[in-house]
Amino acid sequence: VARLCVIVCASIRGAEVREMSKIGFGLSLFSREFLDDIDTQAFRDNSKQLDDFMRGDFSSMDEELAEAFPTGQDMHERYVLFAHRVAHEQATLYRQPPRREWSGVNEAQREKLEEIWASSKVNEQLHQAHLRLVLQQTMVLAFLPLHPRQYSLMHFAPHECAVQPATGQNWRDIEQAQEVQLLWPVATLDERVFYGRAIVTADSAYIDGGQGVGRASLFAGQNEGNPYGRPPLYTMRAVDPQLGRFFAPIAEDVLALNIALNLGDSDIEANLHHQAWGQKVIETDGEMAPTQMMVDELPVGPNRIMVLPVAGAKYRIVQPQPAIAPYIAAQEFRIKTAATMRDISPSRFSKANTAQTGAARAADSQDRKESRDQYKKILIAAERWMLRQVIETARIYGDPVQIPESARLEAIHYHEHEPAADPQAIAQAHALTDATGETSPIERVALRLNISREQAAARIAANIEEQKALGLVESDNNLPM
Repeated sequence: VARLCVIVCASIRGAEVREMSKIGFGLSLFSREFLDDIDTQAFRDNSKQLDDFMRGDFSSMDEELAEAFPTGQDMHERYVLFAHRVAHEQATLYRQPPRREWSGVNEAQREKLEEIWASSKVNEQLHQAHLRLVLQQTMVLAFLPLHPRQYSLMHFAPHECAVQPATGQNWRDIEQAQEVQLLWPVATLDERVFYGRAIVTADSAYIDGGQGVGRASLFAGQNEGNPYGRPPLYTMRAVDPQLGRFFAPIAEDVLALNIALNLGDSDIEANLHHQAWGQKVIETDGEMAPTQMMVDELPVGPNRIMVLPVAGAKYRIVQPQPAIAPYIAAQEFRIKTAATMRDISPSRFSKANTAQTGAARAADSQDRKESRDQYKKILIAAERWMLRQVIETARIYGDPVQIPESARLEAIHYHEHEPAADPQAIAQAHALTDATGETSPIERVALRLNISREQAAARIAANIEEQKALGLVESDNNLPM
């Protein structure tokens, strides 16, 4: 790179949640050349539109429909939850609470960490962050203290923040950034939320509420100072950003296809509306033809008797056949192709009653595992950063129960159990592997419930005792010697 230029365009004004797209702040980024043509506003607009689609908000489709069909005045907006479905198919790690293993802490410190994670709703918030990460491909996390036993975990998409990166080799690290601006709630009125900006640097952190609201310190008792000495933020990226940009590209393929599917549904409905209704026709085989007045005065209705106006006339209804089958097939083909490219089984979108071969099921399972493994690394690293944040916060604010620097989040065990597609075949396979010692019921219960092997063994023993008490199995006293 011959020369670098830091382009900073950040100007946030308070606005309502439903008008966030009008907030006027751009994305700070590196430029490889002074004349790089980077449309940051278009990137932010696409980021917000994709975020809206994931949440089921299609208010931006009116402009898309008017642009695609300028003369379609009577076309109605119809929506397909494609982005929503893609995100929920791939963000599965926190659907059920994971099990965490801590080390380097005593029992009191472990209880404190567990209480912080529970009271801060870490599982729920990381699930939402994971959903957005699938489509945005870059998410900024903030884990800020509310009190010693509770934190606020917030996540920001590219359209909700602006970053002026550090120069040199640390340009990807948000904790080394020169300045970060976050979309921050500053006021409420009725059911509306107004936003300003939180501005964070290495030595300052304050909230700028804009005109009429003023400024306030982001951290209580710090007089707009930053006690961390760095922006206390973390960046999750599903892919590497392009050279010249801090944020990775969003999932443009999902956005474009969701728009196409929405427009396609609107177009199909319009075709059906204009072409599928029956056309009434009167045929005559002679020289006499009915006048328009005769036709208009025909008694048409369920309780009326129709008398054709001229001799030899025939009355029938012509039923058109709109050519929508190829249209629907093209829509389905697009969905299947997009699903395959994203390691998602196309059958998860159609759910037709068609048999799937064992090889296809194995390939689907492998694809899901690879996708989960990719996100596991990202989210485990994020949780370990959150632990470092708790350790530093406890030291800064003098918490009575300090978390030592030796504390580690050794592992996170996510729920891996998948319901069997063929329970009978699986039961037979387990009987064989149990007999050879390759597997055991304890292992399967631990996997299904996401608990430790000791807990699984205790659960199995308790279940057997219950069955003996109910007489479902023979007790030890009745067993033959």
